[in-house]
Amino acid sequence: MRKIKSDTVRKKVIALIIPVLAALIYILKDFFITLGDFLPPCVIHYVTGYYCPGCGNTRSVTALLHGDIIASLHNNVTPLVILILCLGFYIEYVFSAFGKDVKILPRSKWVIIVFSILMISYFILRNFIPQIAPTSA
Repeated sequence: MRKIKSDTVRKKVIALIIPVLAALIYILKDFFITLGDFLPPCVIHYVTGYYCPGCGNTRSVTALLHGDIIASLHNNVTPLVILILCLGFYIEYVFSAFGKDVKILPRSKWVIIVFSILMISYFILRNFIPQIAPTSA
């Protein structure tokens, strides 16, 4: 009985800490944006001329921190997709901390396969369709 109560308390504390950490990241966004200036350019793009799956991630996150969702999507959809997935898992975690079993995100193998195919297609096609290619630094 005591173990169950301590697990519930721990889950509730974690559920409360995560929004505080998110607010702290937002408050310190200028610091995190500055860190992106120290990252080297993509070696794969430099050598081959093709965008790798990570090309545009730094600019995408910077645009997200500035609140520009369109620019974020234009540079790379991955950070926004990860943010949405994390938000879904966080909401499920909060419900679980308060004793409810709620599943927001689908866990079907076919959903994961289709999602993976779409992401791989996006990473390939953005090398050939200028409208979805990352913007220049």
